[in-house]
Amino acid sequence: MYPPGARVPVQSGGDGTCTAAGRERAWSPAAGASGPQPMLAAGAFCLLTGFGAHRGRPFGDSRDGLPGGTVPRPLLLSVTGVGILGAAVFLFLQHYG
Repeated sequence: MYPPGARVPVQSGGDGTCTAAGRERAWSPAAGASGPQPMLAAGAFCLLTGFGAHRGRPFGDSRDGLPGGTVPRPLLLSVTGVGILGAAVFLFLQHYG
């Protein structure tokens, strides 16, 4: 990662750990952007189909009642997928990176 003998600025954490300076600030926007995306897609799904309402339709009927066309279904799936993938990559890098 760094060449031998390179000086790397570090920050000490409150729990006795040290990290490269600026590293944790670089990952916070990624977490902020990818974390809420699956919740946003789930909320849009509930608003578009009425799923989750008091005495609302079951999930299968709601999924079939989602407005078709070329935009809503692929958009909801891609927003959900990107959010889950981004959160997984973020968590992987936080743990192993």
